[in-house]
Formats: sequence, structure tokens, C-alpha cells
Amino acid sequence: MTAYVDPLMPLCNPATAPACFRESGLACHLFADTVQELHGFAARLGLDRAWFQDRNRSKQRVTPHYDLTPGMRERAVGLGAREIGYKEVVDLIRKYREPKDNDEPIPDEKKAGKKRK
Repeated sequence: MTAYVDPLMPLCNPATAPACFRESGLACHLFADTVQELHGFAARLGLDRAWFQDRNRSKQRVTPHYDLTPGMRERAVGLGAREIGYKEVVDLIRKYREPKDNDEPIPDEKKAGKKRK
């Protein structure tokens, strides 16, 4: 089972973030090679399945992940999550965008003509 954590980043909108993230103002993401591995690793960390994210607010598919606080990121690394940089995050996103077994692919924002805010 391979799990990954990306670098900590400042929150985009701290006022709307859950309280556990507001204290540090930082967050990162937990990814894995498969959704099953992601849920398995998240369970080992003690994360609630309700915190899993695979859709944005517009209900469009996004790369499956969990948001982590700095402390939870440290625990994840202690349990064997691999720290990755942004290039590897992009590679994971591309992998998840590939359709699998008649699954709906994750939309590519550039191809769809959407711009990030």
C-alpha cells in the first residue's frame, strides 16, 4: 500500500475552513495509488470516511484525497506515507484522469476551457 502526502500549503480561505485547519492555517492532501489504498491508509490514521473528497462543490470529479492538518501529515509520514512534490502530485492527478473500466474520467480543466481561480 502506497500513500502520499504533498507539501503543506496556506489555506485559500481560512475563514471557511474547519476549525482544526484554522489554528495553523496550513493543510496538505493524502493520496494513494488506488481509492481502496487511500481509504485503508486513512482508516489507519483514524480519519473519518466522511472527510474523503472526490467531488468539488459543483459535483465534478476531482482526484480522490483527504485533507490533512500539519499534525496529521506528520502522523501519516510516520506510518509510511511518502512525501512527494508537486510534479509527482501532477502525475497522480493525470493517472486518476484516465478512465478505468467504463468509469467517468476526471475532467481536465485546460481541455474544458476552465480557468483556476
